[in-house]
Amino acid sequence: SMPSHKEKRRYPRAPLYWSALIRDTSGARVAEIENLSASGAFIRSHKPYRPKERFKLHIMTPAQSPVSTSAEVTWLQVSCSQKGTLPCGMGVRFVRISKNDRSHISQAVNEHNS
Repeated sequence: SMPSHKEKRRYPRAPLYWSALIRDTSGARVAEIENLSASGAFIRSHKPYRPKERFKLHIMTPAQSPVSTSAEVTWLQVSCSQKGTLPCGMGVRFVRISKNDRSHISQAVNEHNS
């Protein structure tokens, strides 16, 4: 049988609300992290993306300099396609992230969950 969505997750996640910056070819915009793990995040941004699209994500961590990663959109909240006032929610996975940054996020998640 196929592993469930939860089993596939190697890293624990936590509801950490951190600011972030999205950079792509059209410029930079502010985003909000809502849920974070060392392998990806759930974020909100006013610009909708499509699954498989990639952008640079700079996460403003409270403790240290920003964590910079390449992110790929894995899924979108259903309401994203509708013109609403709420920013679009999307799940992203970190395509490229340094060992150091990954462990920094892991540490923050573990502290939050402990």
